Amino acid sequence: MGPGMNNETPAGKTEKRLANLDALSDKLGCLISEALDDRDQFKRYIVVEKGKGPEGDSFSENVEKIYNKVDFKSVKEAAGAIKALADAVLTANPKQEAAQGIVVSFADGGESAL
Repeated sequence: MGPGMNNETPAGKTEKRLANLDALSDKLGCLISEALDDRDQFKRYIVVEKGKGPEGDSFSENVEKIYNKVDFKSVKEAAGAIKALADAVLTANPKQEAAQGIVVSFADGGESAL
């Protein structure tokens, strides 16, 4: 076979692509789970603090603060990530008609099934 020739069958390429997708969905699932275990994940904000230093010079810095207010934009983005994970699982296993067995567990003991 000459250079650049690939003797992998289309089925083999699909199988390899699905295996890669499955591995990536596992990593995404771990990342989402880790984020959801953080009780303050959706109350954490980056704010700009401005002021004057001891010598009268102005400063501005980004600081992480935790408030009581829930950032629902971040909740929506997390839900989108969970949906993307469910879609990836379905793509990797096309025989499954719906995302089954995906359960999101929260640190306070609550659970949500997708």
